[in-house]
Amino acid sequence: MNRDKKLKTLDVDQHLFVAEATKSVLEEIEDVLFMDIALDVKQCKGKIVEHEPDLVILDYFAPGLKDMEIIEHIKWNYPATQIVIFTGEDITKLFNGLVKLEVDSILSKEYNAKTFKTWWNVYWIINR
Repeated sequence: MNRDKKLKTLDVDQHLFVAEATKSVLEEIEDVLFMDIALDVKQCKGKIVEHEPDLVILDYFAPGLKDMEIIEHIKWNYPATQIVIFTGEDITKLFNGLVKLEVDSILSKEYNAKTFKTWWNVYWIINR
């Protein structure tokens, strides 16, 4: 990933309201170029092809997600694309699988916008 350009970002979330809120926060961050929202796995696959994002923010429990299929699909077909799991669900039982698939980060939806931006700043510095 070229660190001198804005990070092209795709948000995948079954809840349009949450996706729009995430989009609003991301659009306030200078280093992000928000590309699109996908509401399910089928849309996610299509929008990855269309936009070639550097980062996919993925609600693990989005419709159509079977086990870790979409994560495997992204990692296999787009190895440079980073994946951040952004979910309000308990993923304790899935944690080892997410680590094994080399998910880049996991973030709870329970955080507010300020915490999200703080996380982003740390994430961006580490991955620059």
